[in-house]
Order: sequence, then C-alpha cells, then structure tokens
Amino acid sequence: MLILFPYKQLRVHTLPLGFSCDVVSVIIVVVGVIGPGSSSVTEDVQNMLAQFDIPVIGYSATAISLSDTDLYPYFLRVVSPDSQQARAIADLVISFNWKYVSTVHSEGKDHH
Repeated sequence: MLILFPYKQLRVHTLPLGFSCDVVSVIIVVVGVIGPGSSSVTEDVQNMLAQFDIPVIGYSATAISLSDTDLYPYFLRVVSPDSQQARAIADLVISFNWKYVSTVHSEGKDHH
C-alpha cells in the first residue's frame, strides 16, 4: 500500500510568556492511498478513509461491490470489475466458437 503525502505542515508549539520551547512537530497530510491489493481489504480501508474524505486507488481490487459509489464514494479503480472481466471472457469464447474451456487457478506463491 502506498500512502501519498504531498507536503508537510510545520506546527511550532508556543508556551506562555517566560517559558522557552525548542519543539517543532511535523503534521503529515495524507491526500490519497494506492492499494491495498485485495478487494476485501480495500473495502475495509476505504470505509475507514472515506470518513476523512481520503481517496483510495485500487490497482487490483476487482470486487463488483466497489463499483457502488454510494457505498464507496472515494474509491477509484484502475482495473475492470469482475463482472466486466467475465463478460470479456464470455465474448472471447463465443467469438472463437470454442466448445470447451478450461481454467487454471492458484492460491498464491505457496501453491503450485
């Protein structure tokens, strides 16, 4: 997950007259988040960040539910949702008049 920080704001702490202060804190402003990768985690992150009007850009989240702009008003995706991918695969099968289709699936790097 990549968190976007466009700039920093400095806040100087002030103390009552007669006291000295050398403390300066840095306030980091988050303007957006790229990721996370999975749809379920993206939904959770978006639900939290939407409270602060912070957009989340999903680079691999394909859940159809994330297309609901009422539920996820600050979510942007760069990949097609599952529904469009399935339609494209079906169109390909029909276009080539294939009679049999097989799929291969992996659960991740530990499953070969």
